[in-house]
Amino acid sequence: MRTLLPAVAAGAAGHLAYKYLEPRKVRWHLVLLVLVPLSLTSSLFPHYSSVILAAIVAWSSYVIVLVIFTIAYRLSPFHPLARYPGPFICKLTKMHFALVSTGGRQHIYYHELHRHYGDIVRTGPNELSFCTPELIVPMVGPRGMPKAEFWDGQFGEPEQKIFRSLVGIRDPQKHAKIRRIWARGFTPEALRSYHPILNKRVSNLISHFDARVARGQTIDLSKWISYFT
Repeated sequence: MRTLLPAVAAGAAGHLAYKYLEPRKVRWHLVLLVLVPLSLTSSLFPHYSSVILAAIVAWSSYVIVLVIFTIAYRLSPFHPLARYPGPFICKLTKMHFALVSTGGRQHIYYHELHRHYGDIVRTGPNELSFCTPELIVPMVGPRGMPKAEFWDGQFGEPEQKIFRSLVGIRDPQKHAKIRRIWARGFTPEALRSYHPILNKRVSNLISHFDARVARGQTIDLSKWISYFT
C-alpha cells in the first residue's frame, strides 16, 4: 500500500488543482491527467515487473483517487452549492445532459426540474438554474453578473474571437463602449420606427407557414426563424 502513497497524494493534489485553478486549455488537462500520473512510474517501477505495468498502475491509481476526491467534494456539505436542491446525478456530473440534448428536450427537462425542486435548482456540479423573473436584471442587466468562460466556447472561429456580438463580450468596459453605440437603435423613437418593417416581415413569415401547411408540408421552425432573424 505504501508504494501507492505518491499516486494517492498526487491524485489529491490534482483535485485541488482542478478545484482552485479550473484549467480550461487542453494542454493543462494533458499535464494533469497524463504527464503527472505517468511521472509517478519511476517510484513504482521497482515494485512491478515492467515499466508498462508500473505506468498503468500509476495512472489508474492517480485517476481513481482524483475521481473519488472530486465526487466526495461535490456531494459534501462543503461545496458552495450544497444547499440548493437538485437531482443526485446533477451534483456529480453534467454528462447526462448529452443524452437529454440529443432529443432536443432540454427545455422540457429544465421545466420538470423546476416544477419538482422549485425556483432554484442545482443542474450541475457548479451550475444553478433560476426560474425567478425578479433576478433577470440583477443577473444579466447592465450591472449584472460577469459572463463566465462559457461564452468563449460559443465563438470558436478565429474572426469570432475578435469580432464578437454584443451579447458575447465578457469585458465589462468593452461591452459598455459598444453598448452605447447600439443604444441609439433601441430608443423608444427608434423602436417605433421599426414597427412597419417588423409587421411586414411577420406577415411574410406567416404567409410562408400557411402555404406550406395548405400543401401538407412540414415546417422546419429552426430554419425559418433563422431566416426571420
